[in-house]
Amino acid sequence: MAINHFLQILEPCKELAMQLMELGLQHPATRKLGMDMLRERGLHHDYVTAMLQDGYYLEALRYARKYKVLGFALICSFPLSPCK
Repeated sequence: MAINHFLQILEPCKELAMQLMELGLQHPATRKLGMDMLRERGLHHDYVTAMLQDGYYLEALRYARKYKVLGFALICSFPLSPCK
């Protein structure tokens, strides 16, 4: 509850969202706040990249298609292993 109150004082921006996501590596709720901030600010490319980094590949693809995020984010954000 204290974090939410603190965030109401701060202006949502990409830098704050990225800092929250980095802190969120130790605290998942904080990472979610950072991701929500990216989404709410319309920073779709960064949001998709974060979802890919967290392993949410299908969700990232759906979001990218819905918000017309350039395919570059999907191709460059995670390595594809060759088919066997």
